[in-house]
Amino acid sequence: ADGHQVFQYKNGRSEVFWQDRQRGRPNGIWNEKDRLLIATSISGQLISLDKSTRTKRIVAKKIGRGDGIEAVGENDYLITDYSGRIFYFSPLENMHLLLDRRGKKHTADIEYIPSKQLLIVPNHRNNTVQAFRLNWK
Repeated sequence: ADGHQVFQYKNGRSEVFWQDRQRGRPNGIWNEKDRLLIATSISGQLISLDKSTRTKRIVAKKIGRGDGIEAVGENDYLITDYSGRIFYFSPLENMHLLLDRRGKKHTADIEYIPSKQLLIVPNHRNNTVQAFRLNWK
């Protein structure tokens, strides 16, 4: 993502795939078969973008400075707010706050290891990495 654009690399070339100056800087991007999930870092929105029609749909608001997206199941995602929050986004398109470390830690891109149910969270500016075990019931 650069500015207000998402690029795709195809046939040896980089080209603009989608742009929207009103949605505020795409940052976190999760690629799926038929759609992209895009977390924006200025407008604080989670956007679902249909890959064939390039139609966008806002599926969540108020995610802060959207940064990382990681799938943790079938239509289950973890999303970070660079300011220090981690959200769970459910298949019913509900957003749940899991962790709020604003003012203490800056969360960046994340990694989830399903076999260990382990979430790895680099803390930008603090030069630390945290790990959380997630127990899904």
